[in-house]
Amino acid sequence: MTSSADAPAEKEPPNPRVLILSCSPHTGGTTDAVARVLEQTLSAHGGLAETIRLRDHDVRPCIGCGFCSDHPGTCVFDDEAARLFQRLDAAHTLIVAAPVY
Repeated sequence: MTSSADAPAEKEPPNPRVLILSCSPHTGGTTDAVARVLEQTLSAHGGLAETIRLRDHDVRPCIGCGFCSDHPGTCVFDDEAARLFQRLDAAHTLIVAAPVY
């Protein structure tokens, strides 16, 4: 019988893809600075990091209309949400940088 300590450790991908989601509506503020430091630090250590500034994308809030229930994978709004969800889904790790007011 082998213990979990004897089992081979799972290896992380050599260059994990990290997506940093900066959620502040303000350009150049503290949240952007935090996202920039995270991206630079991860990149300096061999990680593949990318920052998405949510304010730069046209994303509408859900209105609960049910369109997506009748048409899976689509939304009544023609915004960038679906493309952003694809990028989120492709990321190995997600870091959310959000302001606290």
